[in-house]
Amino acid sequence: MTKEERAEKEAREKADFERRMELLRATAPPSDTRLLKSVSAVSLSPAETLEPAAVSAGPSEATGAAEEEPPPPLPAEDAPEALSPAQRAAARLYASDDPRLESLLDAIAQQVKARRRHQTGPVRRVLVTVDSDVFSRISHVSHARRMNKIEVLSYLLARYLPEAGRTDPPAWIMQERPEEVLNCFHVVYLEDPEIAARLDWLEHKFGLLKVDIVAAIVTRYLPSAPFVVPPKRRPRRKRL
Repeated sequence: MTKEERAEKEAREKADFERRMELLRATAPPSDTRLLKSVSAVSLSPAETLEPAAVSAGPSEATGAAEEEPPPPLPAEDAPEALSPAQRAAARLYASDDPRLESLLDAIAQQVKARRRHQTGPVRRVLVTVDSDVFSRISHVSHARRMNKIEVLSYLLARYLPEAGRTDPPAWIMQERPEEVLNCFHVVYLEDPEIAARLDWLEHKFGLLKVDIVAAIVTRYLPSAPFVVPPKRRPRRKRL
């Protein structure tokens, strides 16, 4: 493929994506429009992260949050890449009848891919135990656009964790979860020093549990899964 053909292909993909986003904005209710705007950029430093308003992505979201301006779009050189052929195939396999949901999943996939270029410094893998709803949301988004579940959760934490040192955390992250919620599903994320500092502040300043922080972010910013996703079964060890 020549340079001109590659540029022509990229221009067509960009025009098609912008056309679909315009169609979505014209038909989506205000809450979904705000959610799409909230994932339209990858400003990952705490100083640049803004907290979007409450949106209708799940039943456990807070209500009455004040609407804030969405983050500025990425520069042209950092614009999200188009979906890969494998991701487009997964999108067809898990396609729904809701164009708003499909555009949201596309936007999340592009932002997760774009974040790979922003990762710097040492990271460590951290395991957290969550309930079936949180696990299903992460798993469905991962499978619907063929992404690694670790990358999906890492992106959400890097993008939406409140800044360390903040004295007034958003109300939605302070809500108590029902006591009958059973946390028995394991998910993993990549923790860099920035994420670690922001989690540490929430845990020690406000007494929040890491599992509750993860659950609040996932249920607020990922759509509900159409079905409960079971964890993979581990192969049984053969006895000799």
